Amino acid sequence: MQCRKCKTELPDGAAYCYVCGTKQGKPQKRTKARGNGTGCVYKLPNGKWRAEITLGYDSNQKRITKTKSGFKTKKEALEYLPTLKNEKGLDRKVTLEMLYASWESSYMCNLSRSKQDCYRIAHRRIKDVAYADIRNLLLDDLQAVVNSCPGGYYPKRDIKSLLSQLYDRAVIDGIAPSNMASYIILPPLEKSKKDAFSDEEISALWDCYKSGKSFTGYILIMIYTGMRLGELQKLEREMIDFDSRTITGAGIKSKTGMETPILISDIIKPVLEKLCPDKGKILPMGEKIFYKQYYEILEQCKIRKLSPHCCRHTTATALANANVAPAIIKQIMRHSNYQTTTGYTHIDTSHALSEINKI
Repeated sequence: MQCRKCKTELPDGAAYCYVCGTKQGKPQKRTKARGNGTGCVYKLPNGKWRAEITLGYDSNQKRITKTKSGFKTKKEALEYLPTLKNEKGLDRKVTLEMLYASWESSYMCNLSRSKQDCYRIAHRRIKDVAYADIRNLLLDDLQAVVNSCPGGYYPKRDIKSLLSQLYDRAVIDGIAPSNMASYIILPPLEKSKKDAFSDEEISALWDCYKSGKSFTGYILIMIYTGMRLGELQKLEREMIDFDSRTITGAGIKSKTGMETPILISDIIKPVLEKLCPDKGKILPMGEKIFYKQYYEILEQCKIRKLSPHCCRHTTATALANANVAPAIIKQIMRHSNYQTTTGYTHIDTSHALSEINKI
């Protein structure tokens, strides 16, 4: 006999070729691989066959499967796979956590970083209902999760929005009949009370800065540029052009806010230059440390405990008091419309009274 591969003469009945090592005899027929998503079958120790399909993956990337056992032959198991695949949404447990794992890896990737952070926080707050079968949840269960969330309107709104996204996905997959999260009731939105630092308070901040408290410079930068805290955190040395007195690339929130340059006034330029590193971030600390030092400075200066966002309100108010044209204020504040800008101005009524008395 000859080797079926290299044609070397071999003794009759040889199992392997002594030259190339090829196993002799008829070549075994390869089993055709099944396509992805079509399922598989395998033989159990008891001699029966089992059909199996993959439904998805949980938050730990563990495979979620559906199986059917007891088939006498492989053929019977293979023939049952399409039926098993079509039944996948009817009798399996589907949880919000499973839906979130899929939604997070697809839709959420297209959202802004800040919005992703909001949804991740909301996800942690739905743990009481995250692992229950979605078809067993009642509106009262969802409402209780929202009601128990600390804080006001916005964190509760984020939970409702996340649940609504997950229910929409469940409706599309035929798991839930309707988006029950859309019926969640949110508390009324209370308009935040913002104010602007007075001239005396700004003067106290300058005195504090000149005494050697360099951190106060960050507060002054926000007051004299109208920067948001998020923009100050994002700001890097490469975004600043001291020659043209502009900052580009640090804007956040709206398209106008991101595309319009932040302007550097003469009075704040030396402060910004002193706090600037050669490269990298201007603010070398996390948000928690910033807030701690921010309120420590306000207490030290004996001025009102206004939030960092009030620095931006101070910018708009100072511009309005200086009789800067509304269109210019809108541009400096990088607002999409002037109606938003008017919400940032806090004019002293005594000044208004003196003006009207001139009539």
